[in-house]
Amino acid sequence: MLLIKKLLGIVVLGLFLFSCSEQNSTRKRVCKNEYKYEEKSIAYKNCIKDDDHFFAYGIKHKSKEIFERNQKLENLYKTINKKKVNIDHKSYTNISYKSFVKENFQEFSMRPKKGKQISDKKYKFLSKVSILAPDEEDNQYAISVGGALLSPHARFHNIDIQNKITSGGPFSLYFTSPIPMASTVHVVYGSFKPSTDILGQVYTFYVEDIIFTETDTKIDFIIERMIYAYCKRNNKNIENITEIYNSSLK
Repeated sequence: MLLIKKLLGIVVLGLFLFSCSEQNSTRKRVCKNEYKYEEKSIAYKNCIKDDDHFFAYGIKHKSKEIFERNQKLENLYKTINKKKVNIDHKSYTNISYKSFVKENFQEFSMRPKKGKQISDKKYKFLSKVSILAPDEEDNQYAISVGGALLSPHARFHNIDIQNKITSGGPFSLYFTSPIPMASTVHVVYGSFKPSTDILGQVYTFYVEDIIFTETDTKIDFIIERMIYAYCKRNNKNIENITEIYNSSLK
């Protein structure tokens, strides 16, 4: 038994050392090839020092990438919002999508709870939006709203709204927030429609329009959110990470 414990200890130690070696190798490669710090420079030595320095010394590079991606998304939002569909936006009832679904449908499905009658009214709500590539079987786009990215329950109501949303180019297939840890949401219009399968009645939300929020994000805000997200995820002090980032600019 003692021998087994010793062997397990050796294995665990070996895995730990291998992991540390891999992390160090990754830092060196990224700091040199992606962040463009010269190997003999103080900045390079700081960049590879530990996880906090590696993150902070990469902010300038990463924030620029995010900013450029944001600009493309912002231009896409503006282009799509200029296109109009023939609906009366004032006729839609405002709801909280998550609350509505929780109250009326079974958990993890769009089947109505026992005794619930789902109204055929038209609804609008704020939501992040993700649009997935067309399904091979029916050639329809799958749309996720209300934060349910892994279980899309929405479809386009007709070809007009589908053309409005998907004609914006390669960025039109993914509309989740371009800002790290931000709460960018869009206004979604549509209604719940039933169909029947072998298990009974099931509902689909049909999207009749989406008005995209144009955020016009500044790079300083992106950097602030990057630091906030890192500190929250790793239980770090914001002031300490900000200080390391500021030192990377000198």
